[in-house]
Amino acid sequence: MAKVSVVGAVWRIGVALAVPTAAFLLGRDAGLWGAAAAVTWVTAAVAALAWLADRRRLADLGLTGLPLLVAGALAWLLPAAAALAVAAACGVPAVATAPVATALVAAVLFGFAEELVFRGYVITVLADRVRGWAVILGQAALYTGFGLALGNGEPWLMFGLGVGLGYLRMITGSVWAGAGFHAAFLTMTQVFPAHPWAVVVLGAVPCAAGIVLMERLMRSRLLARTRQPAGR
Repeated sequence: MAKVSVVGAVWRIGVALAVPTAAFLLGRDAGLWGAAAAVTWVTAAVAALAWLADRRRLADLGLTGLPLLVAGALAWLLPAAAALAVAAACGVPAVATAPVATALVAAVLFGFAEELVFRGYVITVLADRVRGWAVILGQAALYTGFGLALGNGEPWLMFGLGVGLGYLRMITGSVWAGAGFHAAFLTMTQVFPAHPWAVVVLGAVPCAAGIVLMERLMRSRLLARTRQPAGR
């Protein structure tokens, strides 16, 4: 496949960002059915864009290595559980304020859609023009802009999460690891949104420790065979 020009990369990424922004704005207040419809539309649109614009297969977008979905979720959940336990031991227990099942379904849907767009299509298009950390930082900046457009979260948090998820995509070659990691993060932050130490126990600790854990796992025999070339 020929290298994408700068203009080609700009319009491809522009379309890829416009699709989830519009879908999420329309579907986020429509309950789980609205979320499911939005995610279905985003997935179909990005897959169609990838095929029509570049003849990319789903595998080219990182949709390989499905076992990494569970590995990514556990990589975030294990350090988060440890951090929550330490917080509880210090007299700051976690109090759930949202149903776990509802939060999980919404998190899986939106987490997958965002990973497919940003760590799937956008990062692949960027990798045609730049390399290494420029790809990771570029998609993280776009992800932050997307979050600001939707009014979600703090810019520094969105950017940090985008960098971490981009790094997971590069070391695993798959969007599934990030989808599991992202879904676990979204679920727990919805279930415990008012935790006094949320920035630490649901943010810095599980994100940093989880990425280190995934990197170690990718070097092990357990997940080495799931590794796919990233960005192609």
